[in-house]
Amino acid sequence: MTVDVLGQLQIRPLARSDCKREFSCGVPALDDYLPKFAWQHEQRGIARVYVLDHTSGLSGVLGFYTLSAKSVRKAEIQEAVTQALPSFDIPVFYIGSFAVASAAQRLGYGRYLLADALYRCVQGAEAVGAHGVYLDSLSERSTTFYASLGFVAVGDSKTPQPMYLPMSILRMA
Repeated sequence: MTVDVLGQLQIRPLARSDCKREFSCGVPALDDYLPKFAWQHEQRGIARVYVLDHTSGLSGVLGFYTLSAKSVRKAEIQEAVTQALPSFDIPVFYIGSFAVASAAQRLGYGRYLLADALYRCVQGAEAVGAHGVYLDSLSERSTTFYASLGFVAVGDSKTPQPMYLPMSILRMA
């Protein structure tokens, strides 16, 4: 997906060279992810990593997210859905990491990254069963951001705050 926001941007699969560039969003675990874990996770099939950068590639990674498969217990997401769920674990898409570089925050890049991630989830759900999209929000600010896009806080934990968006709601968007 290529988007026009303050210049020509692209969201593309991770390249090995992306892991060697500086990235800082202000959250140590996410700042460490690209150089220490992203390429390994990509190569081992643990997660698919997508990055946002300028098409020229000169300014480095502006943001990234990961997608993988996950199963959650019915009790973890029941409060976010209206229909009854089976008693076995429910298959979902999982956004495991999601970050926008500090210098690029509050410019709309997070919305574009999340829209791309959710689009890929809808496309993936055409091929495999998945009830929705699950993520763990790391701050009140990110929880507010995800909630503004339809995610519902689930569970008792607050940091990280598990959040869920049913595929039925996502398909209506």
